Amino acid sequence: MNTRRVLSPWHELRDLRSRADGLVADLTAARAESQAGAAAYAELAADRDRLADQLAAIGDAGPPVVVHDLIAVADNLVDLTDDEAIVDPAAAAAFARWITQRVGTMISHCEVTWAADEGPFDPARHEAVASRPAPDAGQEGRIAETVRPGYLWRDQIVRPQQVVVYAAPEGAAPEGNEPA
Repeated sequence: MNTRRVLSPWHELRDLRSRADGLVADLTAARAESQAGAAAYAELAADRDRLADQLAAIGDAGPPVVVHDLIAVADNLVDLTDDEAIVDPAAAAAFARWITQRVGTMISHCEVTWAADEGPFDPARHEAVASRPAPDAGQEGRIAETVRPGYLWRDQIVRPQQVVVYAAPEGAAPEGNEPA
């Protein structure tokens, strides 16, 4: 005996309509997913094109400016070692001034600036390499002298400023041990 259930046309229509609604929902979701994928692809393609343009511009520009400065410094260092110029104090001083200026130029081409603060010592920006007695108590903890400037790249410390810091004046009683 066959127990197959026979659906009325109305039930069959309702079942078909339900399956069609499900398919429409699936197609709508697939279309939205496809559109999102197409938009993401378009963004990636635009990024790729921008990067390609930037790389082409870099390639056309040649080596960074600092390369030419480094070559000039290297050439002069070779000339100095082949020459008797180091024996002549005036020539050695002139070379030291020249190389200092050239290195400063190279550093500036790399977006690096120097910092030589005055005022209170700040361990986040300064490195104390020595101390000396303060001329008076009001100078204690302040920068007495810059030994080497600090260097910043885009406002980030590359090397802190190396300084001499004023310590307590000579003969000053340590804190908490005041004479009565």
